[in-house]
This record gives sequence, structure tokens and C-alpha cells, in this order.
Amino acid sequence: MKIIRSESDFAHVADFQATIPEFASCCDDPHDILFRGDHFGGVVLEARVDNHCAGVLFGYPTRAHTWYNHITAVVPKFRGCGVGSALLDAFAQEATQAGATTLFVKSKNCFPSMIRLLVKKEYAIIGMEKEKILFEKIL
Repeated sequence: MKIIRSESDFAHVADFQATIPEFASCCDDPHDILFRGDHFGGVVLEARVDNHCAGVLFGYPTRAHTWYNHITAVVPKFRGCGVGSALLDAFAQEATQAGATTLFVKSKNCFPSMIRLLVKKEYAIIGMEKEKILFEKIL
């Protein structure tokens, strides 16, 4: 598996997200992703397996020393192969190199594998926001 970093391929995130079954009813607006990426200095991390896009993570700094993981998505046939874990590790490394001390992410109960992965990666549940679970990791 290879992780590719891109600072400008934000349009790819929305296209990729639309291919993930769980996001069928809640895809982000491509213009919103472009705005967040450009405005906040976001990063797109892409996991490639055998030259195929297996997963994508889009995140950005939100305030001093805090980075937000806005989207993490893995193609169903590549789940359970370490793709999500590798993306989260690469995101932590990118954020740390940029001076972050905290990572933040939201998830929902309808994504139980993501919740398990976040807990495994030592993210702590810090609260709720409507139907979303808030997670934080101190680096």
C-alpha cells in the first residue's frame, strides 16, 4: 500500500466519496470541500493498492494546533486490509509535522467499523453533537 499526499486534489474527494455506499445519502458538496481545502490549507491523503484508489482521507487545520479529519473513506473491497489505519497514521504524521498537538474527528453509530478503528488508534470520545460522536486524539 502506498499513501499519496496532495494539497490540491480536493475535487477528487467528493468524486471518491460518492462511490462509497455508506455516503450515498450524505455526500459533501464538492464546492464545500474545495472551499475547506483551499481556505484552511487542507490535505488529501490517498491510499493506493495495486495502483487502485483504496481509500481517501481529507483533513485540515481548524485552529491553532488542532487538525480536523473531515472525511475518511475506504472502498468496501479494501476494508479490513489496514487501509483506514494507514490513512489515520499518515494524517497524524502530516498534522504533527505541521505543528498540531490534537486531532479531531466526528463519526456516527452507522459507521461502527470507523468507531472501532478510532478507539483502536487511541482517539477518545469527548462528546456528542446531534447524532455525531466527537473524538479527539492528543498527539
